[in-house]
Order: sequence, then C-alpha cells, then structure tokens
Amino acid sequence: MRMTPSNFEKWYQFIADYYENADTKTKQTLDERMRKMKAHYGELYNESGTQTDTLRIDKAKANPKKVALLINKNTVSSGELFTMLARQSDKVTVMGTNSGGMMDYGNVVTYKTTYPTIRVQLPTNRQLWLNTNFSVDKEGLKPDIYLKGNNWIEQAEKLITEKKP
Repeated sequence: MRMTPSNFEKWYQFIADYYENADTKTKQTLDERMRKMKAHYGELYNESGTQTDTLRIDKAKANPKKVALLINKNTVSSGELFTMLARQSDKVTVMGTNSGGMMDYGNVVTYKTTYPTIRVQLPTNRQLWLNTNFSVDKEGLKPDIYLKGNNWIEQAEKLITEKKP
C-alpha cells in the first residue's frame, strides 16, 4: 500500500466502528499496526514483509479427484485470486476464457474534488508481482483449456473424466 497520510486516514475510517467496540487486546494489535503504517509514510508499505504467502496443506483429501474451475471475462478481483490459489492443486484444471483482469491494483478509495459532481477513485494497493513483470490486468488469467460455445459444463465434465488421474 502506498502509505500516505490520506490513505492511512481512509484505512482508519474503514475500521473506526470496529475499533471502538473492540476488546483491549484487539485495540493494542490495531494500535501497533497503525504505528507501523505511520512509520512508513511516503513509502510502499507491505504489512507481511514478504512478497508471497504460502498456504500449506499437510494432506489432500481423497475427493474430489478432479475439479474443473470455469472462468471468463466476468471472473475478476477476488475470483482471480481464488483461481490463482486453486490452480496450485494438481486436481484443478482451469477452463473457459481469459478472466477480466482486475487484480494488479486494489482497495480503491474515493476522494472528493472541489466540484461536487466529480470524484476521483484511486487504488491504494499495488501487487508485488508487478515487480516481476507478471500482470493479471493486461490479459487476465489464461485458462489451462479454452472452451467455446455455450455448453461449458458439459465440455468440462467430459474433459475431466477423460483426463488421466
């Protein structure tokens, strides 16, 4: 997140009600988080301190054995994140057409201007993968298998039952 006083204030406004009703321990955790954010004014702030998160599963469940995940231009943002996480499993085959491509920047905030009918919306977050020349927004996520026509579910069922385990 680009840590500016304005972005900090927008973030604080977002959690204000929650903060007011939180218990002491939660308030202390949030106070520490805000202190760290303020210490990074004028910089890009990455709360986790790492470029990636890793989800580890000790043992995969036996079922389902295969999963077809259908995507298209209407798969955006959190749907794209879900797709990226799901395709890490050998069981998942992503099918359809390219996703919509709305994931490189996020947490859009609205700012008023001096003109009452005009507002500006700006993202406060930028994904670190952009530093590696990977981008979701340029073309969207590409499926493993492109599908055509209207009967995607039938096509997907046929394809995953034909695939070797």
